[in-house]
Amino acid sequence: MAANPMAADSIPAGGGGGADHITYNDARVAELQSALTDAIEDGLLTLKRQGDTDLIHHVGKHMLARHGFAELVPVVSQSTKNLLGLKDDPDTRRLVELKQAYLKQLGAETRRLQGTRAQSALSQIDVTRLPKEAYHITGLIDDDDLPTLRMALLHAAGNPAHDELRPFAAADMTTWSNEHLTALPAQALIELQQRAGEGFSTPLNMPLNILSLAQMHGGQAIPDFIFPYDKYSLTHTAGDINEFVLDASIFSVATALNSAENLQALRALIWPEDTSAETYSLLMSPLHSVTLPDAARARAAIPPSGAFYAFCHSPTTADIEAAAGSVIKGLVLHDPIVAWLLTGAYVYFDFMYDCVAVNALSFSNNEGSTSLFLGPACPLPAMAIEPLFDHQRWQRLPGPIASHYGFSKMAFVTPSEFLGDTIFSKSGGLAFLHEEDYTGIDHSGDGRIDEVLTTGAGKSRFFPIVQNDPLLEHPTVKCKGEGGMRSLTISRARIDEWPLEDALEAVRHFSLTKPVVKPMPYNAPLYISELSRRHASVHKAAAAFAGLNAAKFVEPPMSKAATTAIFAEGKSAALGLAGALGFEDGSALLHNVCAELGVTDQAAKAVAEERGCTVSDARWLEAIRKETERLVAHGAGGGAADSFSLEALHSIGAIWLKAQDVEAQRGERDELLQELLFNMRYVLDEVAREETVRGNDGASALRDRGHDGVTLAGFAQMPPAKGADLSLSEVAGLRLYTSSTFRLINGPLRRQIKPHPLAATTMLISNALKKLRANHMKSDKTKFRTTFLWRGMRDMAVDANFLLQGGTELACMSTSSDLRVVAGYAASSTPLLFRIKVDSPMELGAEVSWVSLYPGESEWLYPPLSFIKPMFVQAVKGVDGSQVVTIKPSFPS
Repeated sequence: MAANPMAADSIPAGGGGGADHITYNDARVAELQSALTDAIEDGLLTLKRQGDTDLIHHVGKHMLARHGFAELVPVVSQSTKNLLGLKDDPDTRRLVELKQAYLKQLGAETRRLQGTRAQSALSQIDVTRLPKEAYHITGLIDDDDLPTLRMALLHAAGNPAHDELRPFAAADMTTWSNEHLTALPAQALIELQQRAGEGFSTPLNMPLNILSLAQMHGGQAIPDFIFPYDKYSLTHTAGDINEFVLDASIFSVATALNSAENLQALRALIWPEDTSAETYSLLMSPLHSVTLPDAARARAAIPPSGAFYAFCHSPTTADIEAAAGSVIKGLVLHDPIVAWLLTGAYVYFDFMYDCVAVNALSFSNNEGSTSLFLGPACPLPAMAIEPLFDHQRWQRLPGPIASHYGFSKMAFVTPSEFLGDTIFSKSGGLAFLHEEDYTGIDHSGDGRIDEVLTTGAGKSRFFPIVQNDPLLEHPTVKCKGEGGMRSLTISRARIDEWPLEDALEAVRHFSLTKPVVKPMPYNAPLYISELSRRHASVHKAAAAFAGLNAAKFVEPPMSKAATTAIFAEGKSAALGLAGALGFEDGSALLHNVCAELGVTDQAAKAVAEERGCTVSDARWLEAIRKETERLVAHGAGGGAADSFSLEALHSIGAIWLKAQDVEAQRGERDELLQELLFNMRYVLDEVAREETVRGNDGASALRDRGHDGVTLAGFAQMPPAKGADLSLSEVAGLRLYTSSTFRLINGPLRRQIKPHPLAATTMLISNALKKLRANHMKSDKTKFRTTFLWRGMRDMAVDANFLLQGGTELACMSTSSDLRVVAGYAASSTPLLFRIKVDSPMELGAEVSWVSLYPGESEWLYPPLSFIKPMFVQAVKGVDGSQVVTIKPSFPS
């Protein structure tokens, strides 16, 4: 932003004129102007949410006039033009309070600037005007916490000496003197925590006060007015949100604190469209066992019969919670029923899964028994966000201040829960999702998020439930003094009145003794003997085991150095294979391919009559033959300028050659062309022969073991083909993929070459693999059990974006149920293994040993454009730089 055109040393400090002036240099003017602009934008956003355009205009122009930045008035006017159609908020009192708090903070900032040269930043809203209970939920701190926070920051900076000639700089901890820190406003102190070093821990815990609901209410026991819709779903939906019934009769009887009229008014405020309903729906977290000892149970107001518990989310929104106390006159907010519905509650169950207690939560220090505490906030691991969406655990966030700072949803994380790549703390906690950390897409239009894209902004927070051990709650702290150790009694908000050395010693003592509670990365390495450094002979053994087709299970490295495995965006899985092959319309692909290759109707009819198949099937068979012949013809005669030549495909990385020099590569390409022609003729025209052949890596391999004498038509009559209703051409496509022809199918797909040189063959393979899932639906009532398949890559790693978003494997994805095949070939300096977790028969790839030229590979094949979503990452025990990524597969559309 350009410097203010006004005189740099004469900026009016109040009302645009008057006697008071502040002297600044040009750099300070630009800095103040930038801070003011940011504050204006924040203020407009705050008031926009309240819907009052007059106040937006008034506050913005007042700030500009007060500081003499008259040229910015048009900016405010332009910003408010689009808001003129909004309706005014009927509760204008809250708006007035916001305006007054804003102006008060502005005045305080101006006065502070007059008395110090320290760097400053405008706070969004005056901290003294906000309810204290809201601060810890957003990671903010109330006034009573500030002295302790100041001492903690001073300790983190090493208690630097104060130098009046050196202005305060947030990025320079040597300027964090006690005098400078004392002069900073609350918001600036709060923001300094992010600069205090990775090991910095705020010595403050937030009490979660328990408000226990009476065992009987209006003659009804707790299980009569709160109960699950279905106890079976309560106990058999691991990780999912649970739905409960709240009987409306709870609002008909007065409590000790609120009249029935007030409760019914609260009901109407929460469910305005359904005030006459007999029941309402509440959502709870997954159940977890109560593991506390008897004494701790008593402090937490958990009944002896409580065996399980869940966190019940508030059905309200931030606006309703903010308005409840003012709209409903006389409503007592610390009534357990009211606190339950406005904030949330722990609900306890006996061994029959009946509710036996409801302990509402309150962030007020005035009522209830303090038995639970939220520890200091820590970043919410990004990979935990989507699993909570998958289980519908993110719920509406109560608390107007939390929503003001950008948090949009809340979830309760159960003790030691495993989410994404993280194990959470042993007592669980509250997760707050920031609106900048994700983008939700509702494909179905039902209001639910179907697809989540995490951004990695890192603004979401997790507040662990901790055993209370904060500095301000210690009865005494041992500090060094004359004659040895002495005890200091610590009083909240009085630590700044101690001798500075004593205060710093207390903070130091606390920082050394307090355990840091935060989610921990899942770190349970797998021991895989085939990758162990002690099994150097595994390379030779694996080569003899799989021979020709190793690269189907393990992608070769593109260079000697470790590279990043590349996957396409997730949307590729939904766009369809025809587009990836270079054709706009999948239904017209066969027609277009046949036209390009010269496959006539007459030729197709002749093939159909000869083979006893349909004319359409015959067209596909002829397309396989012709496109292979075309590839061989181009590969033999074409140069680098011919897009179908092997030289051109190799130059862009669509095929991988072992040879390094030009002559050797030419010879290798010629051999591959002969293999392609042989593979096609062998699959389409010849009977299978069980014989030992030389693979392209020089090792011997037994081809068509157990298939001797079987024709293509014979493979099409095998039970797997019959069960999936595969055509003759689809069986031929599968057979070809299990040969060395797979290199000319996968390579062009990964390099996104269009048109694909073997488009018809690739489409047949994809269709066959999708249809083969029918064989997983067993009629013998055998229960499908979770299984694991494996895939590997040599000298590769995955990046953070893939771990967050997942990706699409553009090519066919060969996996094996035999870890020896994959681990042996992945052996390298930095091996990467994918462990594919299959929980449903619809997620399971096709077992193709019955049709494979090399049936000993235990191959399970996925179609092109399969989407894979990472769950968590592990290392291989004893192998530095190794990764095992557990993933969930999804078939493409």
